[in-house]
Amino acid sequence: MNYLRHELFACGFLLYFYAMLTNDEIMFIRYWERRREKEKKLSWQLLTGIPRGAMFALPVIIILISARFWYKRADMTANAQLNPIILSIGVFSIIFFVAVFYKRYKWEENEQRYLEFKAKATKEDLERIKNFDEQAFLSSRKR
Repeated sequence: MNYLRHELFACGFLLYFYAMLTNDEIMFIRYWERRREKEKKLSWQLLTGIPRGAMFALPVIIILISARFWYKRADMTANAQLNPIILSIGVFSIIFFVAVFYKRYKWEENEQRYLEFKAKATKEDLERIKNFDEQAFLSSRKR
């Protein structure tokens, strides 16, 4: 069944073709309606973004530790001038910033996708979203 709908917009005479929502798009809409408020919270973004932030902060520590083996002068300067408290604050700041920034970016990306799918949805799609059986769909994909 091919559900194509043609709309001609007078503003700029753009012609848009679009079909009904796919099952994957409906699954995403249902998923995001359940998760969007939880994933918007700062505490959730920080907690789930820490591994990504650590990926950016750990190389700083690794370079400082490994510098004593390959660059003696940098090691001497670091031992003389480096304050461990400042280093810790810097590393935790990197972790916090990257974690929150990355998760907010992902939230915005998913929210944009959700709004596009909702705008694309027709009346039939809205009924399908309400009555969609995810378990049956997932089990049919595994075959």
